[in-house]
Amino acid sequence: MEAAYRKDNIADTLDLLSRAGLVVETTMTTTGNQRVFRLDQASELVKALLQWSIVPQQRWDACFRVIVSLVEFASSSVERAAPRAANIQGLLRTLQSDLRWLGTFPALRLGVDAVNEDFDNWALRALRGWARAPEPANQSGASR
Repeated sequence: MEAAYRKDNIADTLDLLSRAGLVVETTMTTTGNQRVFRLDQASELVKALLQWSIVPQQRWDACFRVIVSLVEFASSSVERAAPRAANIQGLLRTLQSDLRWLGTFPALRLGVDAVNEDFDNWALRALRGWARAPEPANQSGASR
């Protein structure tokens, strides 16, 4: 793979970042081909990204793989309790390395219904934690 850092590629990237609200153009010289960009500190997006970047996570790649797997599991999961519990065990085996990196692994009680409930509660807590979303006031709807 070759990275092309030509002037036009960098200018295009800075233009895209400017359109996204991450940087602002602060100066254009009289020659017309030299522009100066700075991080837009007033941008809500920049504030959110800076806040997000200080969250202590060892491996965001592992976090994203787990999130994608949880979303895929939720969208394709069977509704019957026993097959779903078996699928949960398989999913956790697949994600074991990433979960170890993230320092989280669900403690599942014995029994089909308990496995489903514990997994759902753990998944919601993990997703809320990575998103830094507050716990809902009423937890009764979190169980399956």
